[in-house]
Amino acid sequence: MSLVFKSDKTSIYNFGTWKSISVTAEDAFNIYKQRVLADGGVIQDEAATLIAFKFLIDNGLYGAARTWVSSKFGLKLEGNAVVKAYAIDGEDLIAQLYGTGVYPTLTANGIKFNNLRNDVVNGGIFTTEKKIGFKGKGTVVGLQIYSQIPSTPTQMIHAGITLHNEQNNVSPLFFVLTASNGTFLTLRRQTGTANQNSTVSTTYVNIDMNMTTDLNNRFVFRTSEILTTGEGYRNGQLVTNPLMNPANFDSFYAYLDFGGVNYHSAGAPKRAFSEITAKHFFLFDDMNNERALALSHMNI
Repeated sequence: MSLVFKSDKTSIYNFGTWKSISVTAEDAFNIYKQRVLADGGVIQDEAATLIAFKFLIDNGLYGAARTWVSSKFGLKLEGNAVVKAYAIDGEDLIAQLYGTGVYPTLTANGIKFNNLRNDVVNGGIFTTEKKIGFKGKGTVVGLQIYSQIPSTPTQMIHAGITLHNEQNNVSPLFFVLTASNGTFLTLRRQTGTANQNSTVSTTYVNIDMNMTTDLNNRFVFRTSEILTTGEGYRNGQLVTNPLMNPANFDSFYAYLDFGGVNYHSAGAPKRAFSEITAKHFFLFDDMNNERALALSHMNI
């Protein structure tokens, strides 16, 4: 008698997704490489990309990501401008320009967003081509940032879940930011039922992590609808565990933005842009703390 799994969401907390137990890292890499090349992209570091596939499969996570992109994975370039980042799992991210903004560029240290944080009109970000659904049951957001973000009077948003220009979106579901005059990298998440159109009735909770002067810091945030605490991991260590009120994101669909956010407020576009250089960006939406810790150790 055999046991067959047909869902990538099945038993993530035990032996992992169906994809993780049905494909090898080499096969997954080869399928990915064919897809990237067929679309005019190039894998920047094949050895590192294969290691990432092995990490996903060994940890039972392949098929569970909403996205995972990297300066080492597949990219579509125009010169050194990055116009598309191919996810090894989940949704690809497409470059989107606003005003006179310019594309992110590939550097030796990662993908550099060539924005000014105090410019809310002109900039370049990555975003998903379609909305993706969120449950909030073990949401994990991760960034590997090349260097410390300097403190300035202007807030900088690095990533977020937004509705773009389809409807008013005065209060995004959650976002990663560096606050004005702040020394923290923060995940800010709504509490209660997702409410996109009121700053009065919408409340947020934060996971704050201190920035360091070290290079290539790895930040992983984990939050959950049902847990009363959040988790912040830096370079493989749990560094904060704040109390967090519960939330309900069931059946909520939105775009994922990276390098800034694009949303709508009071009938007009509202944007914020990031200046970071990042090596990795990922989002999972159904992960336990052991696997979040493993992700925070990941350094490829």
